[in-house]
Amino acid sequence: MKNWILFLAAASLVLSGCGEDKKKETTPASQSAQTTAANTASSDTPGALDAAKQTGQQIADQAKETYNQTKEQAKATADEVKQQVKDAASQTSEQAKAAVTDAKTQAKASIDDAKTQGKQALADLKEQAKASLAASTASKTTTSATSIDDVKAESAAIVKQITDAATKLSSSSSDTIKEQLGKLTSGVQSGNDTEATGALQKIIAAKPSDSQMEMVSEIRSNVAVLALGRSFEDADSAATGVVNKAITAIKGGNTTEIVSSLQQVGSQVKLTDPQKEIVSSLAGSWNSKLASASESVNKALEAAKSLGLQPSSDSAK
Repeated sequence: MKNWILFLAAASLVLSGCGEDKKKETTPASQSAQTTAANTASSDTPGALDAAKQTGQQIADQAKETYNQTKEQAKATADEVKQQVKDAASQTSEQAKAAVTDAKTQAKASIDDAKTQGKQALADLKEQAKASLAASTASKTTTSATSIDDVKAESAAIVKQITDAATKLSSSSSDTIKEQLGKLTSGVQSGNDTEATGALQKIIAAKPSDSQMEMVSEIRSNVAVLALGRSFEDADSAATGVVNKAITAIKGGNTTEIVSSLQQVGSQVKLTDPQKEIVSSLAGSWNSKLASASESVNKALEAAKSLGLQPSSDSAK
């Protein structure tokens, strides 16, 4: 392409130079020579000029076409790049939206899980609290009273504890034990402690099973504390001190100390016949060896009643 351009430029200079020379030489001879040369050249140059023009035009057309093609390609490339950028931005935006949506979904799921777990944990705690309360209530089947004054204050609660335990034990007991549990409950509720303690001794003599004996022991402790507290509520200070020691021993659960303290009540306090019966029955319920003696005492008292001999009802003062 450069060669053709140079060729055209040289041809142009040559032609322009010929024109200048023609202007300068105006003599007839020179004019004749020029005319002859021109005529000779004119017969050769038209084809070359036309070819040069045609070639130049082709080159110009090709250059223009190349330029246009390059321009179109550049534009297409620019449009493509723009579209790619737009697509990338769109994809990024969609991805960001999707990521946000996923994050929201996961956060909601986490919150829901936390709420569910929290509710379950709260429900479990409530159930545990209920179970603990039930266990605490169930385990508190013996009175906390440790003196005659305590028994006065808690007598209603003690009666309820005895009644509830007797009802529960009765559902799994033999007919003999059920009968005595009925008498025990009746005596406790009516204030007839001699009947209650006598029934207690007969329940133990019926030899409850090991599982039943655990509940019987709780009933025995409550009945003993209640009977001593109610039977000696008007006793003098000396008698009160001895009885309170017996109540404390019963709460301690040591059989030897319980029997010893009950024997001290029998030996150190002047007892009425009902009090003798109560103390004797209670001692016999903890010591099988004393049970027969207690039974003998009770039978003697019953015989005296049948003969019209009323037992003394005066409390030790």
